[in-house]
Amino acid sequence: MSDLITVAVGFRIDDEIVRRIEAVDPRIRVVALPALSGREPVAPDAATKAQLKASLAEAEILFGPGGVPTEYFEATTSLKWFQVINAGVDRLASDGVLQRGFTVTNVSGMTAVAIAEYILGTMVMLAKGIHRAVRAQVDHRWDFRFTGELAGKTLGIAGMGAIGRETARRAKAFDMRVVASRRTVAAGATDPDCDLLLPYTELDRLLQESDYVAL
Repeated sequence: MSDLITVAVGFRIDDEIVRRIEAVDPRIRVVALPALSGREPVAPDAATKAQLKASLAEAEILFGPGGVPTEYFEATTSLKWFQVINAGVDRLASDGVLQRGFTVTNVSGMTAVAIAEYILGTMVMLAKGIHRAVRAQVDHRWDFRFTGELAGKTLGIAGMGAIGRETARRAKAFDMRVVASRRTVAAGATDPDCDLLLPYTELDRLLQESDYVAL
């Protein structure tokens, strides 16, 4: 059997998930390093940082957030693949991490449905005043009010990526008008999931016509 393949996970992970990952191949060893996420209640001290760097020195695969401090990449001497849990890798690019010789992949599109549902849920909440109704219920008050509708309203989507597209599809199901923008749009271009497609240079128009805006 070949040498172990160390997979470092830079966030909290359930033991059951660790077992499932290691069950894929007997060579895989998962090392949980939640302090890399930067979301632990106590910031790592010097001793903890040294332990993290020692573990990272053995890792061939790192699965973690794009916000991993650059200093830790100095210790990743064996790293072949960094799987980022974010869609954007702008900070990694600006810090030079993308030029360090290992493969970097993101999770673009993986959470598109969940976030699109959250966006629609928030718009429904605002249109119906659900947030105010919940507060009134907690206070044992009955406040009569009329509520609005999403139907007929315009949703502006600044960025027709995976999240934007899933949001547009759901907005159309609510009979909303959808105005979306992309970085580049050919003259006369259309999109099956929106009513109007604009380039970023016409962001002012998108904002002027929108009742709701998703960024």
